[in-house]
Amino acid sequence: MSFSLSISEKELSRFSRIGVAYSGGVDSSCLLKKLTELNIDKNKIYALHFNHGVHEDSDSWEEHCKKTSKQLGVNFESFSLNLSENSSEEEMRDLRYKELENWFQEGDVILTAHHKDDQIETILFRLFRGTSIKGLAGIPSIKKDNRFTIIRPLLDMDKNKILQFAKKRELNWIEDSSNIDNHFSRNFIRNRILPIILERWPNLPKSFDLVSRESSQAIYLLNERAQEDLEKANSTEGLCTKYLSVLSEPRLRNLIRYWLGSMNISPSNKLVSEILLSFIGAKYDSSPIIELKNRKGKKLLMRRYDERICILPEEVSEVPLQVSLNWDINKELHLRTGILKAAKNEGKGLSSSFINSSLEVRVREGGEKFCPAGKNRTRSLKKLYQESKIPPWVRDRIPLIYIENKLAAVPGLWISKEFSVPKDEVGVNFIWEDNLGI
Repeated sequence: MSFSLSISEKELSRFSRIGVAYSGGVDSSCLLKKLTELNIDKNKIYALHFNHGVHEDSDSWEEHCKKTSKQLGVNFESFSLNLSENSSEEEMRDLRYKELENWFQEGDVILTAHHKDDQIETILFRLFRGTSIKGLAGIPSIKKDNRFTIIRPLLDMDKNKILQFAKKRELNWIEDSSNIDNHFSRNFIRNRILPIILERWPNLPKSFDLVSRESSQAIYLLNERAQEDLEKANSTEGLCTKYLSVLSEPRLRNLIRYWLGSMNISPSNKLVSEILLSFIGAKYDSSPIIELKNRKGKKLLMRRYDERICILPEEVSEVPLQVSLNWDINKELHLRTGILKAAKNEGKGLSSSFINSSLEVRVREGGEKFCPAGKNRTRSLKKLYQESKIPPWVRDRIPLIYIENKLAAVPGLWISKEFSVPKDEVGVNFIWEDNLGI
């Protein structure tokens, strides 16, 4: 097999910018060199170097990469990472990904030089540490999410082919002495374990290719099933526990993992088990809460109310608006918790005779009494919320509209009987767009 990329010139040319994760090592040096040999505008190509700052030669490596990029006629950008000598491989990777996310713009692509040997090391590393079927799938050739798009065009190529290309092109590359430090798990696998395994089982790369492909197909099927379950169980209010309760435990775990992953939350086995115990198996009248963080570090809360499980920002409990303010209904009113709008509606809503009155928007204080249009009995607003199954954490976010010191409307829900429009007149409906989300 000659040295070739798994993505064509035509496909690469469609991207606005092509970023190459460029360490200066032989793998990324070959990838960058190969790109410059293709019929692609070099102004599109960016060599992206990470200066980890933990090695005494870090700055000279950066200078080498900068010089080589200039010789190849491509753009060069360097990112300094705030690391300590004790930083783990995972911490380094997460910081690199964060910098790539900041660099990435819509229409761009990022290429990395992971190859077949890296794939084997990764799967073995995950096996030794403990992994799921997702871990057995190894490194994906394409990673596309809401942060960036990463393509690994050398993933089907073994290390020997890369070295042959480097020697044929007489490339100069960096040899990182830390790659022989077996203190790092991946180095230990590469330098000590793999040679022994390959000596006994030389067809291991083909076997791992099969494991990776089969695992990827299984993941696809699991995700397909999870998406079907999610469409049935999910709503704007959250997951329906009644639907969840009839699923088998493996299928339920699969759905929970998929749901959490779709919201950028790492679905560990421990977390999934805690959710099953606290939310699915709990008593109907219990109010469990689990604190979460998404992959960006944002704090979230998982809560349950009336057979619904939802995830919301931790700060949702903050007071939504000031005590009161006047509102011109001809304009949208932007509040901390959402947007309040007014729209004309024949035979429904607030009577137009009150439009010229002073409309006051207030926060809920508790103890409000209200008789909705179409009803004959005044009841507490709390009771109305409960009957309509409005979660407690949502109630205080909904602004209340007062006219002449009387509760006239609860936007998106009810108009007071006293202020409602006759059926033969044009009224005003109030629309509440809550910005509750994660």
